[in-house]
Amino acid sequence: MLAQRISRSTPSQTPRQVSFLDLAFGFLPAFRDLQSGETHLCVDAHGRPARMHLLDGLPRHWAEEFDAEGRITALHEHIMAGFLRQGRFHTLDELRLMRDD
Repeated sequence: MLAQRISRSTPSQTPRQVSFLDLAFGFLPAFRDLQSGETHLCVDAHGRPARMHLLDGLPRHWAEEFDAEGRITALHEHIMAGFLRQGRFHTLDELRLMRDD
């Protein structure tokens, strides 16, 4: 379910890869709850900002499914992956359509 939302694009668009260079320009992986507007940065096991989208560290009430060890394996449909930059949340579709200046 989550992977489908992350990789979805319209057929007429050529998806833009989101790379480490995007992170170097301040785009940090994050998730947003579309119902509440709450946003969380992705963090690694040490609590540092992650270089990729990770489910560990997200609020447990955002989870739809857990594995046998209690790790989040799926998020509710109203949770969206994206990136934070300068306090603004950008969806993956917005980044794919963004012009390289």
